[in-house]
Amino acid sequence: GGVLENHGTLEESLRSALRAAGYGPVKVSLGASDIGKGDLEKAREVNADYLLAVNLSAVSRKEADFDMASARASSAMALYNLMDGSEIFSAQSAEAKGFGANPAAAGWNAAGKIEKEIVQALKEKMAIVR
Repeated sequence: GGVLENHGTLEESLRSALRAAGYGPVKVSLGASDIGKGDLEKAREVNADYLLAVNLSAVSRKEADFDMASARASSAMALYNLMDGSEIFSAQSAEAKGFGANPAAAGWNAAGKIEKEIVQALKEKMAIVR
């Protein structure tokens, strides 16, 4: 399958939603999809109060009988309180299917279909946090 490297549209949509909720988002790059103690410490280094971790994954493949590729994408996110390391909330998206001329395009097509769901879930969860 292909690897999705650029997620700028989703990232900007999430930043915009956080700014609208009164937060000042700062990007912290983490290495793994599972958040550990070291990740929380890394986020504390930038003087953050919360860590929003978003994991977007897509699996794509070339369709054997067609000149196209298909993909499945899903996401998970969690908000952590950095004062005590507790998880405030977590949410997962439904899986979306996408198609494209190549595996990367199919992956982006699938990921684009769940972007609105991710941002909406963030807005709903952040309204509860405040």
